[in-house]
Amino acid sequence: MVRDYTLTLDANVQNLRTVLPVNEGDLIKYLSIQADAGNSGIVFVGSTERGTEGALSSSKYMWRIEIPVSSIPTAPDLIEMSQNSFSLAEWSVIGTNNDIIHIGVIR
Repeated sequence: MVRDYTLTLDANVQNLRTVLPVNEGDLIKYLSIQADAGNSGIVFVGSTERGTEGALSSSKYMWRIEIPVSSIPTAPDLIEMSQNSFSLAEWSVIGTNNDIIHIGVIR
């Protein structure tokens, strides 16, 4: 099953699971995250369960999605599991208030 979603950022850490309908499971094999062409800030991506690392922030993250140049969004960041599934709830983002990310999943 292929699905796509958008998440409007609010300058706080947000779990990617929140884009899914309540009755929909969150196990996926493929994840795509892309900044919207109109974004004004960097989006930071990381694990929801950070252990001793502290909260996800602009200085503590796994990777970052750059600000789009002009009106051309950056290429999407992709994560794929060929054998097993992973939970969308394992991923969180933080970015500029009202910026948007586009999320694609394959189950």
